[in-house]
Amino acid sequence: MKRRVTKTHKSKDDILALCGPELFASVPKEQAIREIESAGRPYSLTSPYYTEYNGIRAAIVVIEDRFRSKYLRTDPDKTSKNNLLELPDC
Repeated sequence: MKRRVTKTHKSKDDILALCGPELFASVPKEQAIREIESAGRPYSLTSPYYTEYNGIRAAIVVIEDRFRSKYLRTDPDKTSKNNLLELPDC
């Protein structure tokens, strides 16, 4: 089941939780990462979470930095309006 994310809880440049109309409560970052990773690769096609702007969906994916820390971001597309950091707070 795909779930739309319309808000986020953030700390500086880190997404700590996802919120949206199909989510009964905020989904902590760690849970979202587990769910996205368990859906399989490529995350851009299998992710259970997405944002939407003007009818264009962007999958929420897991990124691992060079220090092996994982974080959430939207799959790059043509607009920044659906970026997780741009969404309003939960």
